[in-house]
Amino acid sequence: MLRAGKAAFQGTPPLMHYNPLGSEHGDWYAALIDAAVGCDAHTRMPVGRDYTHAALSLNTVRAASLETGPLRAIGTVIHCSRQLVTAEGRIVGPGGKQFAHATTSCLVFDLSPARPARPDIAKLHNCMRPKAK
Repeated sequence: MLRAGKAAFQGTPPLMHYNPLGSEHGDWYAALIDAAVGCDAHTRMPVGRDYTHAALSLNTVRAASLETGPLRAIGTVIHCSRQLVTAEGRIVGPGGKQFAHATTSCLVFDLSPARPARPDIAKLHNCMRPKAK
């Protein structure tokens, strides 16, 4: 799900991401939640502006495994200005149980006209941004 103000990604932690304790590695949570908060930040960027993550702080509150079922990461922008975006995210499982929560800070910058968007992502990039008038 993607709309300005909220983005969500869903997944089930695959066995290859398990740690020696038999549950998913924290980086799997980080990747899922980073996608959600990052895409929500992306929907806020006007044409000619972009962002990069400056920090991501993740708190894991419950372990997950294949038996847990699908988990959903939901990202929400808290603040968006000309230079900075802050967002929060959470990962919830079946029944609304929380598995992790995070905050991120993103730096906003002007895109260089000499550096066009990559052709393979240009279509996705343009569909998520407001059209130039």
